[in-house]
Amino acid sequence: MNIYRAALWATVPFTGAACIIIVNLLIPPLAPPVREPAYATERLTCTMLSGNTLACEVVGLASADSQWFAAPVIQPDKVDKSLYSIVADTCRASYDRHAPQIASAGFSPGTYVSDCYSVLNGMAHAESRHRPWLHGDIGNGEAYGIVQINQHFHPGTKTCALDPACAFRFAIERLHRYGYPKLRTRAITCWNSCNNPKYGEDVKLFAQMYK
Repeated sequence: MNIYRAALWATVPFTGAACIIIVNLLIPPLAPPVREPAYATERLTCTMLSGNTLACEVVGLASADSQWFAAPVIQPDKVDKSLYSIVADTCRASYDRHAPQIASAGFSPGTYVSDCYSVLNGMAHAESRHRPWLHGDIGNGEAYGIVQINQHFHPGTKTCALDPACAFRFAIERLHRYGYPKLRTRAITCWNSCNNPKYGEDVKLFAQMYK
């Protein structure tokens, strides 16, 4: 590659456009950078198979940014295991903060922590495929991190969004504001948009993989 580029600069004054044609033939064009998609970027059709295996098919992209491409579905056993520990710690701490509300919803400590664990992992799967560094929603408020905290609706949270422990804590607190765990489906849906019930159903489907 470097040899061809050197030849280009040495020859341009004498051959002009002909040299450009030669270089285009010998040097393949650079591929555009591939950025992983967030939930809002792709449209999936998913089916739960036996053995908690989720089969998903990408049926289309919704982003106007042509450099976004569909990412493969990552199964739970391929995720950085430290993230699972962070989620578990987040859910135990959340129970301690919200014990009266949780008890009134009929959840025991163990049931709550288990459900919280599956829901937060389901959200992380839907939003970023468990990628803590993901930058999404380009041109639509800018979202960051493992659960894609949108900076338009939550300004000043970028640092938190890129820290999985902070991001999961932020997410579960938002779910409680929307009535979790008693209003489980509504709370999950409203993380994305209270007017987007498909998001809530998708996350609940993803959450089954983490039970």
